[in-house]
Parts: sequence; structure tokens; C-alpha cells
Amino acid sequence: MTPRTLFLIIALAIFWGPAFMFMKIALDSFAPITIAALRVTLAALVLLALLLMRKTPIKPYLKYWKHFAFMGFFASALPFCLFPIAELYIPSSLAGIINGSTPIFTAILAHYFCAEHFTFRKLLGIFTGIAGIALIFLPDLFDAAFSSELGLLLAVLASISYAIGMVYAKRHIKDLPFLVAPTFQLIFAVIFVLPFSLIVDKSFAMPMPTMGAIGAILGLGFISTAVSFTLYYTLIREAGASYLSMSTLLFPIVAITLGYIFLDESLAWYSFAGAALIISGLFISSPLMRKS
Repeated sequence: MTPRTLFLIIALAIFWGPAFMFMKIALDSFAPITIAALRVTLAALVLLALLLMRKTPIKPYLKYWKHFAFMGFFASALPFCLFPIAELYIPSSLAGIINGSTPIFTAILAHYFCAEHFTFRKLLGIFTGIAGIALIFLPDLFDAAFSSELGLLLAVLASISYAIGMVYAKRHIKDLPFLVAPTFQLIFAVIFVLPFSLIVDKSFAMPMPTMGAIGAILGLGFISTAVSFTLYYTLIREAGASYLSMSTLLFPIVAITLGYIFLDESLAWYSFAGAALIISGLFISSPLMRKS
């Protein structure tokens, strides 16, 4: 691991991790689907501008539009909508913990669709991660309120959606020039989400948002999406997808820390225990660990 690779791993976690805090703050003034619509629109504009500045030809890649549309829905539009809705019911830090389980679901799907067969270490990591998710869920099952369970379920579905997108990209979108895939992915996400924001949320009729909510939307669109996508694909291109798992280990830690400092969020002991199991599962099943 070079110093640059280590920098990219840490930077990706630092820029992506605050997304859950930004969504929670934005919910003070914006409806969930509107948050997703603003997020993908801002990020798509930034990445499209970067793509044009690099003078990358666009026309040759329009033939991949079906793949970009699939990725736009499952890797951006759907999870970007589900997480803000989930955060109506659960703390941002808990949403970040659940998001950390995405590689666990990715490993399960990759076994069936990418011929990445289970090994003992991978299975152990998967079951450890699933045990962590179950530990977070179980205490709330005995609670009379259904809201927290709904939020957890939506966060899990969002993480599974991310996993579907990752596996699909591995099978169908390879060796494209830098930023082509994420730019078109976000453009299609705008096409999917923006109409729903106007129809369902009636975002055009919303009252004036607070400055804090506006700042959160800007942070979500520019920092946690545009910059994070750039770092994500830079890390894949320069170091390989295996190193992404190391950055994923840091996502829940960043989300918990920011939620505690800026949102005064406190989690029960079983949430921390579940987070520890999820992180342990990721560490055990990491491709880098299997190579060692």
C-alpha cells in the first residue's frame, strides 16, 4: 500500500461518511425524495462539467445507456431516496452503520452472479456481519413502536440496492474512461428522482429552507456525492476494488462520530455491538485479508 492509496482510503471515508449527517440536517427543511433529487442533480452537474473539461468524448458511450440506467436506479436513485426516509425514524449514525454492511450483501450477490465463490473466510465474515445487523434489529422487535424497525428495514434495503449496483457494474460496466460511468449514472438518477420530487413531495411549493438545510444539501451533493464518486473511481483505477473494503470499514466510525458531535445522537449498547460485528465481518471477509 502506497501513501497515496492510504490517503485515498481515508479521504473517501471522510467525504462519504458525513452523508448521513447531511441528510439528517436537510430533513429539517426538505422532504426525503427532494433531498435525493437535489443531491443527484448537483453531483451530476459537477461530474458532467469535469467530464467536459477533460474533453472526454461522450457519444461513443451512449450505447451503454441501459447499463447506466440500471446503475442510476439501483446505485443512486433508490438508495439515495431510501436513506433520507429511513432517517425520519432512526439516527444518522445508525443509518451509517447499516450502510457499512453493503459489502456483505455484495459478497452474497457476487457468489451467484459473478462466480466469486464462497470461501470459509468469506462465509465467516458474511455471517458475522449478518449477526451484527440482527443484533441491531432484535431489541426493537420487542418495542411497541414500529417506526424504528421501519427505518432500519429501509436502510437495509438501501444497502442491498447499493450491492446490486456494484455487482451489476462489475459484470456490465468495465474499462470505461474515468468519470464516464458515474456521470451517466447520476444523470439517469436525476431522470428517475426529479419527477417524483415534483409530484410526490411537491418540492416547488415548499417553504424557504433554513441556511443549515441548504448547507447540508450542498455538502451532500458536492462533498458526499461528487467528490466521493471521484475518489471512489480513482481508488478503483489506481489501487483496485479490494482496497475499497478498507475504506468501508471506516464509514460507520465516521457516521457515529459526526452524529455524536454535531447531532447529539446517542446509540444503545447493542447498536455499538452490532457495528463492531459488521466491521469485524468486513475485516474478516476483506479480499486483502484473504490475500495475506
